[in-house]
Amino acid sequence: MADLYDQVNADQDIFRRLAGKIPGFSGYVERENRRAADKILRESIADSYEQIWKQVTNVQKDLANNGAFDLIDDMEEAATKLRTFIDKVRTASYGNTGFFDAIKIKSPELQRLYEFDLALVSRADEISTAVEAVRAAVGGDDLATPVWALIDLSRDLVATFEGRRAVITEEASIATGEGDETAAAPAAETEAPAADDAPASVGSLMDAEADADDSAPAE
Repeated sequence: MADLYDQVNADQDIFRRLAGKIPGFSGYVERENRRAADKILRESIADSYEQIWKQVTNVQKDLANNGAFDLIDDMEEAATKLRTFIDKVRTASYGNTGFFDAIKIKSPELQRLYEFDLALVSRADEISTAVEAVRAAVGGDDLATPVWALIDLSRDLVATFEGRRAVITEEASIATGEGDETAAAPAAETEAPAADDAPASVGSLMDAEADADDSAPAE
């Protein structure tokens, strides 16, 4: 009982932190609100990072004006990664996944999704600070270090968003409540067998069948 209580409190705490950063965000508990909550969250995240992308393009101009041409391409890498991330967030489509249709979402999966959401929201402040660090270093002796730090942060964004997508699209493990059995069945049927379980040849398959016949009880 204590573990369940702690889990519920953790879910509520992280939800409150998200709701405090994103006006109108209602979470994913209620089925009828899930798609709207996902859209509100993604639009808020994309808008935040759009402003950061504009910061990066302005810093690129500062680099050019100060003759730091050797780092302009590095800044372009960060800008490209940010643009790719923003576009993925805005245009994400999950199809008919069990996440949006399930009557109930398992608490551990809900916690994982909220964690990804909060990570993406919080990372915006961190990356914005990294961009300002590059701007402050323009004209100094150690400009490369903050530029590379910005690239590393930008690179992690797409991977984090793909992790969030994986939680949503794992419908067989997320969907619970009425209709769960039918939702989970196709995944079990299409699961590929492990390499160790597959017969190496037709001959080995025949041997396996013969062994099964020998061990079967006589009628």
